[in-house]
Amino acid sequence: MAYCPKCGNTGVRLDGTPCDCQLPTDTIYADLVGLDIPDQYQGVRFSRALVPLDCGDFYGKTMEELHQQITTLQLCNQNICICAPPMHGKTVWAYSCIQNLFRQRVQVVPLWDVLELRRMMYDYDMGRTNSADYYDVKYLFLKIPAEVTHQVRATIATIIDRRVRKGHSTIFLFNGTWSGLTIGDEQGMLKGLQGDGSFSSIKVYSFYKKG
Repeated sequence: MAYCPKCGNTGVRLDGTPCDCQLPTDTIYADLVGLDIPDQYQGVRFSRALVPLDCGDFYGKTMEELHQQITTLQLCNQNICICAPPMHGKTVWAYSCIQNLFRQRVQVVPLWDVLELRRMMYDYDMGRTNSADYYDVKYLFLKIPAEVTHQVRATIATIIDRRVRKGHSTIFLFNGTWSGLTIGDEQGMLKGLQGDGSFSSIKVYSFYKKG
């Protein structure tokens, strides 16, 4: 492959957008079918301008900065949890990150929720499947379901622990606030993980509608 002066062969320009030196669009989207990217999310690009302003300007700025750090592979050894109201661009943001990474030929997996992942982890541990790509991808994006049970909390702690051993980052998305997410966490399973995102801790970004 010839050297690309636009992106330095990273696949991403300085402004965080994918470079056109990468795979042809038709090839990209044909392969995305295997990633279970919903039709309406194929080709989406996150834009801070499209994020509602009712959580304050810092929300859009934070999402934009995290998007750039992930798609330029600068975010390393970090676990984060983004808590914000529904319909505030979190899913678009995640699919945009996934597809940007895919264009750079970085291994990715679909956007799952924690309970879907729990079933896959159980099947793998029981020897029913030998596929566990979710342990190996550099970035794993997971939705936390609205009903946060003990099983959900235990799965979050387990997947972080197993992925940290491999030096990978896990990004969680939740439709609500961190305080809402940790209601009923009497054992401190999630509360005890809150930290700076290094090792097995979670760096929490929690936003809510103002006014």
